[in-house]
Amino acid sequence: TDVSLRCRGHFPFLDSLWQIWWTVDGKTLEQLGDARFSQSNEFVTDYYGDRTEDEILLIKDFQSEDLKKKYNCSVKNAVGFETLEVQLQEEVSLPSVELGCGLGVTLLLMLLLFVVYHVFWLELLLLYRSWFGTDERHTDDKEYDVYISYARNSEEEQFVLSTLRRVLENELGYSVCIFDRDSLPGGTITDETLSFVSRSRRLLVVVSPGYASQGSQALLELKAGIDGMALGGHLRVILVQYKPIQRKVWVRELRRARVALALVRWQGDKSQELTSRFWKRLRVELPVRRVSSGEEGSGKEAALMRMLSQNSTNSQTGLITNTVKEPNRVFNSAA
Repeated sequence: TDVSLRCRGHFPFLDSLWQIWWTVDGKTLEQLGDARFSQSNEFVTDYYGDRTEDEILLIKDFQSEDLKKKYNCSVKNAVGFETLEVQLQEEVSLPSVELGCGLGVTLLLMLLLFVVYHVFWLELLLLYRSWFGTDERHTDDKEYDVYISYARNSEEEQFVLSTLRRVLENELGYSVCIFDRDSLPGGTITDETLSFVSRSRRLLVVVSPGYASQGSQALLELKAGIDGMALGGHLRVILVQYKPIQRKVWVRELRRARVALALVRWQGDKSQELTSRFWKRLRVELPVRRVSSGEEGSGKEAALMRMLSQNSTNSQTGLITNTVKEPNRVFNSAA
């Protein structure tokens, strides 16, 4: 670039003989003989004979070696002589274009990452869990992955058995406990309920208008799950809203759970597909489960054995009933 150095001299009226000039490395421009260096004079003021003038040194195509040269501005009149040296320093220029482009690209990438995370945060979280999550089966002695608590009516029972149980067991490979299916006849409901809840890693509560009634078995299951969480156990409670209910009719335990826990909402047909937001949100709350081919086969065998065991229990119960009612018939068949 070109460099312009300005030197200003003040000359009193009493002295009409004066000079102002530039030297480079102690040489005048005539002695220097470099065409890149030139000087010009500019008149500034004339105040009752006192003159002020500028002597401008112009350096074209300034080079890095020009920084090492000595530049002096000198003034002289009949009274005396004075000179001052100019100190030149290299100006550090910021790469404005490159810096602006880099900053713009960085902001664009940050915005893109924010949008991607906002839209696909469930998928990213599930991917992270699948890579780095710990299978809780190796860290505790629980028997079931999920215990499902729901109001005992036909509509919710259909939803639990045909949708939740089917997907959790058959599609996702979780071991599911349902009291009405897995409990043995003749036991105490309270003791077996508390036992099932304590042997499960998650308590999945299907929230609906029928769940809010006081004194139900579902409310007992919810209290057991909240107490298990409060005591610092491995049990966690998951709220699944099957049907919306007004908050004023919620029982105290549900209000407490709703404040501390996330609510996964079932949205009917929109939530049927396994790739829907409902199942992704629910999988985030469920334990990390890695199912191998051998485990999948053993899980199916275990489900089959459990079904056969229940059928055998029911058959034995019917045999005992027949024995009480018709002892002679049973004795003859046994003989």
